[in-house]
Amino acid sequence: MTKRHQTALAKARATLGALSLADLKKLRADLDDLIAVLEAGEAAGPKQHESTTQAPSGRVTKGYIEEKTIRGCGPYLYLRVWQGKTLTSKYLGKKAND
Repeated sequence: MTKRHQTALAKARATLGALSLADLKKLRADLDDLIAVLEAGEAAGPKQHESTTQAPSGRVTKGYIEEKTIRGCGPYLYLRVWQGKTLTSKYLGKKAND
């Protein structure tokens, strides 16, 4: 783990205590979706195919990670997940230059 990732993880952990129980549950659902998509072998890049997996919560997750460039800036990563008949979008952040 790089120092940059350690800092991001420390910042995320430091803010957990400020979240309400409802917010923590939403965060857990988002993390479950992201983990399920990543474990299904999706690379952080342009949409190639959708994967359907079971998230740790038991929910079935169908989605992918999309890379977008906006007005020449980016690339930015988005988690695209189907919730019923609706495709939701969750911003993951700017793609790291590894």
